[in-house]
Amino acid sequence: MKQADPAERTRCLEGVATITKTDARDANPVRGRLLTCYNTSMALLADRLRTLANGYVLSPIQDSTGLEGGYDFTINFSTTEQLQAGKQSGPPMPGARPEAVDDPNGAISLPDAMEKQLGIKMELQKRPVQVLVIDHLEQTPTEN
Repeated sequence: MKQADPAERTRCLEGVATITKTDARDANPVRGRLLTCYNTSMALLADRLRTLANGYVLSPIQDSTGLEGGYDFTINFSTTEQLQAGKQSGPPMPGARPEAVDDPNGAISLPDAMEKQLGIKMELQKRPVQVLVIDHLEQTPTEN
């Protein structure tokens, strides 16, 4: 992750990384998602992560990083389906690396990828949110 040029357009793209000029999915195809973001603030990433990483994020995300400004970064992670396939593949092979014990096929979840690749820790927290409460409903409609 590096500080972005403020003049650059803010965007996040799925696909080939142009920051590093390589596609990390070539080295490990089980990490099927590759997001490359340019001039993206952490608040914007938090806001868009529900659509960028569907399946992982089911509720709104709050940016608590304290990082200001935009950043250029690439993150590579497995889809939820790829992660589940790795969990069902059975016990690790003898002599496997310790980090491969949890993910024998090399799959990595979004929270793990965020921490290992960007240094950003995702934590599940309970916090108040706005809700709509209907306290009364008429059985028969009234005329306008």
